[in-house]
Amino acid sequence: MDPIVIDPPDFDQHAAWKECHDAVEKCGGIQDADGEVNWRAAFSADPGVCSCPACGESYWCWGRRQRCRKCGFEYPTDAWPMYADGVYAARFGNREGNTARAARHKERMGHPYYRYGFEHPVDTDLYDTFHALPWRKIMDNKTENEHGDT
Repeated sequence: MDPIVIDPPDFDQHAAWKECHDAVEKCGGIQDADGEVNWRAAFSADPGVCSCPACGESYWCWGRRQRCRKCGFEYPTDAWPMYADGVYAARFGNREGNTARAARHKERMGHPYYRYGFEHPVDTDLYDTFHALPWRKIMDNKTENEHGDT
């Protein structure tokens, strides 16, 4: 489903889809001459998917921040991978002595989903845990959609 993209502002999904289409064509189409999948083109065909942390609704992964059409929750499109990275960092440590890793960890602690994962690591299935957590409460996100979008 197409999301409500709030960052960047004025994101043009039609133009973005056209870029995907043009990239596929530039790569020679979705199939090679022998009928095999043209993987370079295939990976240009769409932006991937993400889901609303609060209700699980799936969306195309456009932009940096979205508002869920179903429940109005606002979230960064990298919420799930950053949460998982935070949990893994807590579980396995930052391997002291690796200054690049330590610097990246310090920077990532500024991301609310990474920080939550790091500060609340779990030993259960991460994906199931991520979708079971009360993100609206955790992130103190408003229930009402103040912009009037549905």
